[in-house]
Amino acid sequence: MTIGGRLKFVIGIVIVFALAAGGFLYLNYSMSNITSRAATLEADSYAISVEYGGIIEKQYVDIGTEVKKNDPLFEINSSSLKDALDSKRATKSGLLFSLTPDGNILLRSNNNGVIRQVNYPEGAYLPSNTQIAQLAVKDSDYVTAKFLLRAPDYSRIDKKKPLHVTLPDNTQLEAKIFDITLQQEGENVYTIVKARFSRGATINSNFSPGTPVSANWQLQSNSWYTNMLNLLKQLIKPTTES
Repeated sequence: MTIGGRLKFVIGIVIVFALAAGGFLYLNYSMSNITSRAATLEADSYAISVEYGGIIEKQYVDIGTEVKKNDPLFEINSSSLKDALDSKRATKSGLLFSLTPDGNILLRSNNNGVIRQVNYPEGAYLPSNTQIAQLAVKDSDYVTAKFLLRAPDYSRIDKKKPLHVTLPDNTQLEAKIFDITLQQEGENVYTIVKARFSRGATINSNFSPGTPVSANWQLQSNSWYTNMLNLLKQLIKPTTES
């Protein structure tokens, strides 16, 4: 065989190994990377409400407003509260909220956070014991994702691997897994994964809890094609002279 023929033969072998390695790498990635069937944004939040009904005279916040602890949120003119105070059925010292100089209810934020929902705007009548708004606590955002795994996949779950989340505005973030549960729906058993974003993660304040997102999860690569890939790496690994 001529030198040119040998060179072509070697180049051909290298190309075959390169194509095989590329194929195994793609197979490894595609079979280890799974996409959620459904995923939504969530956050630790609490309802803003009051036991006395009345007219909302002032609204200091809107959806997406960032607030700090003790910031004013809503001012309510409540005739039922005034009646309770006049009849001694309630005392100012026993109220769980502050009052304005005019005697109106002044609701304030108990935490740093973002207003995610406003149910009653300024000028509306607020029934008693009704949620006015919802506040998401700052840096508490997380994602709940639903995955459909095959039976062998459960041995490849790794909680240390983060979820890769894509928001509606195409912002991509990583989230650290803190909870994994199973949920049966008909004949399918879904894996429900909850993962929290890092503190200071950039999330549009208008994305309220329940906003749909996309989540991807990388499973451990310890199946037959990974073993074949490791064998291929050993075959093409350059040898050193002793």
